Amino acid sequence: MKNGLHWITPRYQVLLNLAVLVSVGCTEASMAAQPAKDRVLARVNGVAVTRDEVRQAAASELKKLRLTRLQYEAKHKQKVHDAVESNLNRLVGLKLVEQEAERRSLPVQELLRQEVSAALKEPTDQEVASFYQSNRKKLKKVPGGDVRRDSEIPEAAAVPEALSSICGSSHGGEPGRVVPGAEPGGDPDA
Repeated sequence: MKNGLHWITPRYQVLLNLAVLVSVGCTEASMAAQPAKDRVLARVNGVAVTRDEVRQAAASELKKLRLTRLQYEAKHKQKVHDAVESNLNRLVGLKLVEQEAERRSLPVQELLRQEVSAALKEPTDQEVASFYQSNRKKLKKVPGGDVRRDSEIPEAAAVPEALSSICGSSHGGEPGRVVPGAEPGGDPDA
């Protein structure tokens, strides 16, 4: 054998394995007989280190870990709640739009086009200037220092896209695209 134990015969191997099993069993039995706090976890030159000593030494650390776990669990529960609530709200909104479209005998996309177009109006220059002045620090700098129109801002384009996604239609010139102020059947990008 390569490990230098070539003198161990199968009979000795069985006896050694039996001895190990008995000693492990005795150790586990003696540990089970000890109260949990007095259980010896280690010995240093014959001096026992008990579970209670280790727990006392680690008390501050364990308290922080318990607090961290509780905070994580609370955040996780909140995220689960938020996910369920937002999807519930989305589905309720979708059902309400579908029911209103059915009540008016209109396709959902046409209802959205009518309602969104009626609700949107172009802001005046004074409203734009006022908004810009009150939110100057929050707005991102644009290369060249110029103010962009809403058609150049991805967030502004997301509003009609979000409405279309609620109805399950695609975006990008296909039927069902919601474009504020667009005429039915007209070019949405004109």
